[in-house]
Amino acid sequence: SGWPMHSIEHALSAYFDITHGAGLAIITPRWMKEILSEKTVERFVTLGVSLFGFDKSLPDTETAEKVINEFYVFFESIGIPMHLSELGVKAEKIEEMADHILENDNTNEPWMFAPLNKDALIRILKASM
Repeated sequence: SGWPMHSIEHALSAYFDITHGAGLAIITPRWMKEILSEKTVERFVTLGVSLFGFDKSLPDTETAEKVINEFYVFFESIGIPMHLSELGVKAEKIEEMADHILENDNTNEPWMFAPLNKDALIRILKASM
């Protein structure tokens, strides 16, 4: 899957009865930050220029970071709590949820654009708390 934030969110909904949209809003900026690399930065730049009208002359990493921030700020501006702890998620369930994600979804396949192993899933979930 090219959008593993859905797999992450499905585990949140299963464990804590969070609506899919709220979970996605919280997870997506943290997922973006996790996958940002030399391999993925150009997609962030394209998104920043096309969606937000960012200046193409900005350094790629700066543009990517601005894109991630814009998503976070937008979700926050429409009243979505931006921390899982605000929705009752318990940090002690993070490792169990990471295992659940890996057992039920393809997030760590070598053919994926930005594979997520257990450590990456845990980092995303912890950053989202």
